[in-house]
Amino acid sequence: MTAVLRALALVFAAVWLSGCATTLIPSAYRTFDAESASEGELDFHGLPLQSGQLVVSDSGDPDSLLMSMLGEEYTSYGHAGILSIEAGKAYVYEGYALLWPFLGGPPTDAMHGSIRRVTLQQYIGRQRVTAIFDPAPGVDKAAVAAFARARHEDGTEFDPYFDWRDHTRLYCTEFAALALHAGGRSLPTPVRVRDNASLRTALDWLKVQAPAIVTAGSLTDGAERVALISRRLTAREVEAYFAAKRELHRRFTDDQKLGNIWSWSWRGLQLRPQIEAFLEASSLWPHETAAELADDWLGAFERPDSRWGKLDTG
Repeated sequence: MTAVLRALALVFAAVWLSGCATTLIPSAYRTFDAESASEGELDFHGLPLQSGQLVVSDSGDPDSLLMSMLGEEYTSYGHAGILSIEAGKAYVYEGYALLWPFLGGPPTDAMHGSIRRVTLQQYIGRQRVTAIFDPAPGVDKAAVAAFARARHEDGTEFDPYFDWRDHTRLYCTEFAALALHAGGRSLPTPVRVRDNASLRTALDWLKVQAPAIVTAGSLTDGAERVALISRRLTAREVEAYFAAKRELHRRFTDDQKLGNIWSWSWRGLQLRPQIEAFLEASSLWPHETAAELADDWLGAFERPDSRWGKLDTG
């Protein structure tokens, strides 16, 4: 298997890999803020939590950036789950998959997973930014949580092909959307996959034929953010970081190549150095200046790295 194939396997598998358990110490986080005065079922280190709340996140990894770039509309967060308070402890239900060993064919054929349950602190521990939202008024949060628990108990499989048209298997944001719908929220309008030839070449090989996807951002419409959590970034820096990601999304036009953003080495999928530097430095800037600074830092994208093979010619 070539390095290109292995890289693409990691892109679509890494978002859902499990994180190891760690002790959560809020004082170690630069942002650990409650943004609601409402009382919750559980006071989680000062955060008022309730079953049925929506949890969205960005891991900060190269694959997370790709999830933000797939749709025609920008979304800050790439992953989503549903919160449930059980026996005085906070859990997140989420769609996940593991990449099993395989000798040929697209890695999506070798991905297997289901709806799993992890502690909230495990979930937070593997993310760069996590936000918790109260669903829109009128949504029955108990029904939302009940749907999430039921899909975990019945072993609903993960959908590696991201097909919103078939709900027998669920990817992460599809699962969260259906859970919210069980509580009375209208189903979101899926976001069209962008018309980029290089991206389409990769998705065709991965057998991802869905014309549109449900994004984490579409799930937050009408919802109220009740908590923002980040180990590395202050709340202002989170804004600037997301503005930088939005600017990359705007600049990734139909004629761009995947290799202009990502590269592959023995270490796995990597951001190209100038992209990584731009995102890392973004926390130093006011978010309103992201577009201007992108011109200074990035200029025109370079010719894609030849190691991306056929993806360069799309």
